[in-house]
Amino acid sequence: MVVKGMRIFSLCCLIVGIALVSVFGAEQSTLDRIVAGGVLRVGMAASEPAQFYDINTGKWEGFMVEFWKSLGTEMDVTVQFVETSWDLFLLALTSDQFDVFGASTFYRPQRALKVNFSTPLFYKGEAIVARADDARFNTLADVEAVAGVRIGCLLGAVEEISVPKWFPDAEMVTFTAPSDIDVAPALNSGMIDLWCTDEAVARFWLKENPWGKIVGIFGGHPISVAVRFGDYDWLNFIDAYIGYVRTSGDLAMWMEQFGESGDMIWPAQQP
Repeated sequence: MVVKGMRIFSLCCLIVGIALVSVFGAEQSTLDRIVAGGVLRVGMAASEPAQFYDINTGKWEGFMVEFWKSLGTEMDVTVQFVETSWDLFLLALTSDQFDVFGASTFYRPQRALKVNFSTPLFYKGEAIVARADDARFNTLADVEAVAGVRIGCLLGAVEEISVPKWFPDAEMVTFTAPSDIDVAPALNSGMIDLWCTDEAVARFWLKENPWGKIVGIFGGHPISVAVRFGDYDWLNFIDAYIGYVRTSGDLAMWMEQFGESGDMIWPAQQP
């Protein structure tokens, strides 16, 4: 009887222990933590006009900033923007420095091996930019025809992969800088022959820099945001909101507010 009683007592202790673990020891999801804490931490790396830090206002601006501010309002939480860089955002996200990398991000399989990407917000290609007075470059075919051409891009940006793929004979020069636009002075000085950046950045930059020109645009990639592996509730929540602002017209309105075409929401028709 004593042995039987001890077994019953041990079983009861085990059941109580399991219950306590399930109630108090279960790991809180990212979405639950954001709602409970009232703060949404959004990682940002500059890429105009989607997101950029305005030194005059001391605030992040851009249509992706409007996206997160709107989501924060819907969730009734405070949005905190956390600055990172394109070469370090994967490490920063996986080490929990923020809840989502909220900059407009090119999907790449190499990146998706480390984080989960959302459904696309919009689509865009990559631009090759030259000096306006450089008669050697007028089409993408010219890039391939010029021997020893030097193409500059931002370290950690998707162009690090795209340039060798599309222009295998070119010399790629990478730059460590806060933003894609910071590579442009190297083009103006002659340190590089061409600058490769995304098409939205190129159009935004050319508005105030007539000494440059777009030689051509290639590719057409989905643009997403990223969360950590395992944050499925959070990812599903973001995906649903992306679908909502795409179809409601809100995303197109924010894009056009910052000088970008709302037509980029839908994939370009290939010839």
